[in-house]
Amino acid sequence: MVEDYAVIGGQVGIGDKARIESGAVLGSGCGILTSKVVRGGQVVWGTPARPLKEYLTQLASLARLPGMRKELAELKRRLARLETA
Repeated sequence: MVEDYAVIGGQVGIGDKARIESGAVLGSGCGILTSKVVRGGQVVWGTPARPLKEYLTQLASLARLPGMRKELAELKRRLARLETA
């Protein structure tokens, strides 16, 4: 059920028996799981939908992942050299 004054972006998927309260904001492309309640005034994004701040934090971490993989590989090489010395 979607209550009045909810904002729903494009390509949002809403599961069965989900409830979107008045004033909730669903960012474009997000997925609302079955039986989920999105409270009024809450802004959610992502699939599965989660609070916007949490989504943005995870997105920033994902962007840093390639650099972290390189750093981990370098640390493994340095550790291997120390173990053989």
